[in-house]
Amino acid sequence: MTKLRIGGDPAGLNHAMNRKLADRERGSGTPPRGTHLLAALLLFALPAPVAAQASRATPSGARATPPGSPATVGAVPPRPAAAPDHEPRLRPGRSLTAGRTALGGQPNVVRSPNVGGPGTRVRHLPGPFTRLRLGGRIFYYCLGGFYVNHAAGYEVVDAPAGAVVHTLPAGYEELEVGGEIFFYYDGVFYATGRRAREYVVVQAPVGAVVQKLPHDAVEALIGQRRLFQARGVYYVSVRRDGRLLWVVTVP
Repeated sequence: MTKLRIGGDPAGLNHAMNRKLADRERGSGTPPRGTHLLAALLLFALPAPVAAQASRATPSGARATPPGSPATVGAVPPRPAAAPDHEPRLRPGRSLTAGRTALGGQPNVVRSPNVGGPGTRVRHLPGPFTRLRLGGRIFYYCLGGFYVNHAAGYEVVDAPAGAVVHTLPAGYEELEVGGEIFFYYDGVFYATGRRAREYVVVQAPVGAVVQKLPHDAVEALIGQRRLFQARGVYYVSVRRDGRLLWVVTVP
């Protein structure tokens, strides 16, 4: 039976009790008191990422994967970025502002009367004309149209390639194809000549973008493609910025 001693040295009694508790904790393998408090203070003092890493338990014998190291075996590989869409084979040019020229200065413009397409015959030419000789034939260029002699007067014909004129029909379009400037009106394409104010009739450049089809264009189904054809030139419809345009193409 333990006797409680009243009076005496309280400080000595407390010291003896603290010593006995410390001996008991060492014997049981429990860390001495104050160790948990010290660890908590250290974690609180460390930066957040370091403290979080220090607080994680790592299995014995295993090494933690440092940040930025290659993915471990069994990890899901990142999905590759989607490949960009391929450019279409047809790279059309662009339709510039109608009635404007990039060559400096405004081309001469004439009002082309609506006399009809190739094959139309008239008794008289509708206005002043220019007489052209090309390939052994005589042509008349009048107000944007081409004519030849006929027994009943004159007959409208297709614009002959290589013909050089000095005026363009009113309402022409200016185009850029492959870095070159062209002019277009009702199925006829012109390139700039060697001299100022000269315009040469040329074959329709593939890729040219026009705002209007020729007046005599008809629908043509080539395989699964819906095209429009006028005087041997084919056009395919495209939409740009909500506008319906036409691109010269090959069938």
